[in-house]
Amino acid sequence: MSEAVSINTNKIQQWIVNKSDVENIRNEMMALGHDEFSIEAHIKEYKKIIQSKKQERDLCLQV
Repeated sequence: MSEAVSINTNKIQQWIVNKSDVENIRNEMMALGHDEFSIEAHIKEYKKIIQSKKQERDLCLQV
């Protein structure tokens, strides 16, 4: 059974603007006391947004 995790989208946007890497995100969240489940959920969402932005950029370059 999985527990619900509240994703902090403002924090994710901050990481995107700062071009943070996954290791820095993991270290920051661990320092703030987040559990591994919450950290992985945030990293997954971060990667999803980054990938989406890359696809949008690539699509614009093709046009």
